[in-house]
Amino acid sequence: MLYYNKKLKNTARTLRKNMTDTEKLLWSRIRRKQLKGYQFYRQKTVGNYIVDFYCPSARLIIELDGSQHYEEEGIRKDKVRDQYLTGLGFQVMRFPSIEVFDYIDGIVDEIYEQLHEKSPQPPLEKGEKENGMSTLAVRVESRAVEVIFAEDSFRVILADGREIAIPIEWFPRLLNATPEQKKNWRFIGSGIGIHWEEVDEDISIKSLLATQ
Repeated sequence: MLYYNKKLKNTARTLRKNMTDTEKLLWSRIRRKQLKGYQFYRQKTVGNYIVDFYCPSARLIIELDGSQHYEEEGIRKDKVRDQYLTGLGFQVMRFPSIEVFDYIDGIVDEIYEQLHEKSPQPPLEKGEKENGMSTLAVRVESRAVEVIFAEDSFRVILADGREIAIPIEWFPRLLNATPEQKKNWRFIGSGIGIHWEEVDEDISIKSLLATQ
């Protein structure tokens, strides 16, 4: 039986009653066994921590990180926390809270993909039932693995081997950015989008594919 700190029980209950808007949105997409029949719990005490979402049968924990998690102290605490949870045999998936509203489909796809690796089976078609509940098929989106800039364009390399060439003039903020600012990018949700912090630019892979 999984150990949990009983002193955190009341705190967990309070957090469940006061979920953030991003937590509510993700919860609406994973609750009631919507993903492959897996049961998730919210604001659950696991060991000495309260995790945002917890799936016991898949040994999976999902965390939504606010801005404080990207400060030096937050990064340090998350590292200690993740080491503790992985030491208990869990996998921890983290997503920035700020990205939930814009990239909820991609985030849910990524969670689904992880569950699929644990228990592979064909996705259900629309209208089919899983464990007695109607659900929709989940489509895993294409993901980026690299971004390469040229003088007047840039290329996005996808995990499936495809490349997307984009004129840089389509994105004025990138067009006016310095070479160093262009290189300072990171992936959103493990590749469903790209974010440039210094110029405040976000591009989804889905939108790029729609231009091809």
